[in-house]
Amino acid sequence: MGSYADVLLFKWSSQTVAVKRLILNPRGEQISALKFETSLAISLLHPNVVRVFGTVRMDGGLVGIVMEHADGGALADRIPTLNDGQRQQVGHTFRSRYRSELLQRSHNW
Repeated sequence: MGSYADVLLFKWSSQTVAVKRLILNPRGEQISALKFETSLAISLLHPNVVRVFGTVRMDGGLVGIVMEHADGGALADRIPTLNDGQRQQVGHTFRSRYRSELLQRSHNW
């Protein structure tokens, strides 16, 4: 459990998914930022990146991020097992997609 979220497991379309339930209740611009970040995460498809399916409103108005359940342990424990090439590939995938989305978003303003 983190300081801003906890993770719950649910069944969804016959698969187990993790829902990161945000403890803080975002409003206004925070919701827009969350939707943008989630849309970026949804677009990332890589074997070393946990897949994000979307967001959901939960009881009490809290927001949850629905994602693939990765039962391989903590990410902090997994990163040291990757070789340099795998780390660079994950970093490159994220940076490329993030830059592309930021550029596209800035042109839409």
